[in-house]
Amino acid sequence: MEEYLFFKNKSRKNLFGVIHYPEEKSFKGILICHPIFEEKLHVHRVLVDFSRILCSSGFNVLRFDYCGDGDSEGEFEEATVKTRLSDINSALEIFREKILLQKVALLGVRFGATLAALCVEKEMEIDALILWAPIINGNDYLHQLLRMNLTHQVVVYKKILYTRKDLITNLSQGEKVNVEGYEITRELFQQISEINLLLQDINFFGKTLLVQCSKNRTVIEPDLEKLKTLYSKNNISEMLQIPAHPFWGDMIYYPPDTAALFEKTVNWLKVNL
Repeated sequence: MEEYLFFKNKSRKNLFGVIHYPEEKSFKGILICHPIFEEKLHVHRVLVDFSRILCSSGFNVLRFDYCGDGDSEGEFEEATVKTRLSDINSALEIFREKILLQKVALLGVRFGATLAALCVEKEMEIDALILWAPIINGNDYLHQLLRMNLTHQVVVYKKILYTRKDLITNLSQGEKVNVEGYEITRELFQQISEINLLLQDINFFGKTLLVQCSKNRTVIEPDLEKLKTLYSKNNISEMLQIPAHPFWGDMIYYPPDTAALFEKTVNWLKVNL
């Protein structure tokens, strides 16, 4: 069964969510944290499909839209890293109100995985963390986003009018920068730039699964391996390398090949949650 609902965040804005209930009563729940910008649109169907597979495997699942995203209230420009972390906490609260959960996992994709990793450092009642292709370094991520703006300039104007340095200067002065139709504000830019998961103190003592999706790469990315080592100091931390096209990027294949990702993640959850 699926329940569509609106619930309030800390700013009293309405957030949209969907709870997937398994046929047999369960006290295990998984909260989905989606990415932002265009990646949210690219992964939407993947997360819907996976939520239903998790549900058929006996897990309660809640997926929701942050303030300013999807069907939730608010504007994208209003949302920051801090507001999204607060929204995740609001989602956890309503999830626990609806179901007497005994075990809870956070599952995030891309920047949603980063938010999940930040959230568990403050939310002490999370039992497991699943990170699909997390953004580890905020500055690297911002450079990728600004590169999209530069590419757009070349396509539209046949030249670059504002360099990356110009764009960063404009942001520091309070102007907004457009990336694929989304306005990045100074506050969002600053908060993302401060993120480096390798430099934070790891206070999460639950179990962790990290996933790298790459069609041609067989070697785990060094930063992802380092992150696994950090989580391993406190509890079980495992790594999966899935030979699949990164489904959060340009949709080359539809539906994307996620069978191995789904199967291995479900199997891990059955053992570790």
